[in-house]
Amino acid sequence: MQRLCAAPGRGAGEGRLPSVGRLLLVDQPGVAIVGAQGARGGDGVIVYLQELAGVPRVATLGAGVLGWRSARLVDLIERDLGAPAMTIANGAGVTLQPHGGAAVKLLGVRLTQG
Repeated sequence: MQRLCAAPGRGAGEGRLPSVGRLLLVDQPGVAIVGAQGARGGDGVIVYLQELAGVPRVATLGAGVLGWRSARLVDLIERDLGAPAMTIANGAGVTLQPHGGAAVKLLGVRLTQG
């Protein structure tokens, strides 16, 4: 099922744009992607995750419209903290404490769809 969203169009008042999918995916219902931004120096994307259900867990961040070559955990000023708990093709398992957060730097980011 294709979802449509309204967007302002030039001269026509309102146009319709197709939804192309999710930018990134998380496999746990109690974990949210709370932000994403370009990394300093333009060498990747920083994705911020937060555990919302009060349960310690490993959540997998997966590719949606964006894919990537590798992932690293970073702190809030982008210092490298090492590899994620697990890595798979276009995926990174991130350990989250109850109500805790994590920042993941995605390297080699590319579009995977359309």
